[in-house]
Amino acid sequence: MLGPVSGVASAARRRARRRRRLIVALVLVLVFVVAELIHQVVNASAPAARRTAGSWVATMAPTVNDANLLTPTLAYVESSGSTMSRPKLTLIVESLVTASKDQLDGVRTSTLGSPSPRAKALLVSALDLRSQSFAKFGAAVDSVISSGSAANGQAGFSASSSLMRSAQSRYREFLRALPRGSAPTQLPVVDWFSPGGAFDSARLNHFASLLARAPQLRAHHALMIAAISLNPLPEVIPTTTTTTTTTTTTTTVPRRARTAPAKKTTPTTKRRSTTTTTTLPRISQIPTSNAPSVFAPTSSVRPIVVVRNEGNVTEVNVVVEVVMNNETVQSVPLAQLAPGESRYLELSALRVVTSTMTSCAAPTLRHDRCTRMKVTVRSLG
Repeated sequence: MLGPVSGVASAARRRARRRRRLIVALVLVLVFVVAELIHQVVNASAPAARRTAGSWVATMAPTVNDANLLTPTLAYVESSGSTMSRPKLTLIVESLVTASKDQLDGVRTSTLGSPSPRAKALLVSALDLRSQSFAKFGAAVDSVISSGSAANGQAGFSASSSLMRSAQSRYREFLRALPRGSAPTQLPVVDWFSPGGAFDSARLNHFASLLARAPQLRAHHALMIAAISLNPLPEVIPTTTTTTTTTTTTTTVPRRARTAPAKKTTPTTKRRSTTTTTTLPRISQIPTSNAPSVFAPTSSVRPIVVVRNEGNVTEVNVVVEVVMNNETVQSVPLAQLAPGESRYLELSALRVVTSTMTSCAAPTLRHDRCTRMKVTVRSLG
């Protein structure tokens, strides 16, 4: 007969409990060790992360400061733009548009690590909105001064104002997105938009009305040939000299003698004088559209010209043309010419053959066949 087995079962349960306790203890020790390692790694990397974030913010500070400097320039344009010349106003406005775009590109292409992708994205977005605002402003200014109507620029100025308001709001989001330890105080304080400020809609509309009333800002086109050299020189009609001989009769009355009364005499003297009159040539040596030059029979003619823009508008698609006997024989493009800019241009030598020669109408020329040539400049834009 078998006895009871309760003692054996109790011993097995005790051994199982001891094993469980040992496993739990080992797991707790392992968790503690891992947690400690993580804590040490985090503590060791935190200063480096803060330094990286601070470096990125410090690198962005000059860009934000440069962005702030554009606002006083805009305020100067608003106060004095209506008294400027058109080229000066256009140049300053273009510089504002270009500078704001360069600031955006500088941040967008920066390879320095930012504190967080979101922080960089918000700064890029703020500068992008700012760049769009200046672009709208520039387009509105150009529309007003080209048309002379303030109404033509109001929509653009309104869009510029709204975009700058959004840019400042986005910049504030960027500051809030910077993590702790990134030293946002290194960034300059911005005031890109404020009521009554440079980008206030009412102020921009007043600026538009001033531009529309400024007569010197209206477009003035004046392309001209400032100088020209020709090889060979054009034929010059000989000067005509006319000699005229005139006879002058002079009456002389002598003084009366003291001792005795003198007889009254009225002698007459005849004098001859010669007057020479010179008639200048009727054919200009500078072949322009109004005064073509006449060339004697020759093998070739080579014009060298200086073209100048005397207007206040940049001329695009400028073309210099050479016309022989009412037929265009050469056309040379000059791309564009800014106000006050000159361009030196050597044209190709042009053959003068029988087919390009006609009978000369000027009887004073020493031959009966010649070529008439003129050089013109115009803008196709």
